[in-house]
Formats: sequence, structure tokens, C-alpha cells
Amino acid sequence: MRYLIDTHILIWFLEGNPSLSPKVVNILSNPRNQVEVSVASL
Repeated sequence: MRYLIDTHILIWFLEGNPSLSPKVVNILSNPRNQVEVSVASL
């Protein structure tokens, strides 16, 4: 599956922020998923 995430989700995921639901963490951590971030976020 392909996912496009925004800046705050990227930052929260990288920080290990508990505000992200376990479902979202699982999606982002799954190597079968293709997670993309907009160039504007970088």
C-alpha cells in the first residue's frame, strides 16, 4: 500500500510520539508499505 504523510506525522513518528495511534505506527513501520513524504516537508 502507498501512503503520503504530512510533516507532523513524519516528525511524530521519528520522535516516537505517543500521540500517534498504534495503527498508524504499524502502517508506517511495515516494510510492505510505501510511505512517501512531500518534498515541501523536507
